[in-house]
Amino acid sequence: MRQRRRPAEPLPPEVQTHDAVQAVRPYARQTIAAESAWVQWVPGSDTAVACVTALAMVAIYFVIDVEPARGVVRFLLMVVVSSLFLTVLFPAYYVLRIRGESLRALEITTRRWWLALLISIVLALTSFPTLLAQAAQRPGVNLLPHVLFNGLLLWEPFFVHGWLQLRFERAFGVLPGIVLAGVCFGGYHLGMAPWSEVAKIIGIGIVYGSLFRLTKNLLTLFPLTWAVGSGIGTLEANLEYGWDAVAVYAIVLLIQVAALAVLARTNAA
Repeated sequence: MRQRRRPAEPLPPEVQTHDAVQAVRPYARQTIAAESAWVQWVPGSDTAVACVTALAMVAIYFVIDVEPARGVVRFLLMVVVSSLFLTVLFPAYYVLRIRGESLRALEITTRRWWLALLISIVLALTSFPTLLAQAAQRPGVNLLPHVLFNGLLLWEPFFVHGWLQLRFERAFGVLPGIVLAGVCFGGYHLGMAPWSEVAKIIGIGIVYGSLFRLTKNLLTLFPLTWAVGSGIGTLEANLEYGWDAVAVYAIVLLIQVAALAVLARTNAA
């Protein structure tokens, strides 16, 4: 008498998630290997997701500029929605959990750390006289918290270069990736700065993107380069930051680092 086979029991959710990640990884490695082309045309879902986040940033900054928000609304838009969620937590979750890639896909790595550190030190030192000159034009500015605040802004180099530039590079090649990242960098400053300043920001973004591509390490831009470079840019825009802003963004940075660590650890497991 033939025995009836029992239907297979469904796998536990954690096993299903692990199998899905393993299935994605070969494609992810193939995609990373294709990044070396200077110009190419292989847009995909990554490209669409990156474009949506870039447009969302433009929209958030446009709303803040057209309808200047105050108090809780401004805090939610600038700190929680853009600086925390849209520019760091979501890209990290997408890359590390949905795509099943490692921190290397965001260029958070020890690879060429010495070159990245050297470049960032040179950039910071050569830009520091400009920072001092800008501060001299504003006698009341407290330069120490201002520079510290800008040095805590992981979200901006992470978003523009670690997220957007690398997604565009996969889709369109190295050169378009650098240029598009610079355009996005300037794009969300539209309305907040005159066109001449936006063009300057785009140029700075392209220079930063080129140096970032040279090392393929986010240490090139964060924290030293951004502390001085963004410090100059914010002073030029008549924005000054004190110890209260340092305290807020120190907490934001701790949340960002903790989230990256947790996502990377669960992904590796």
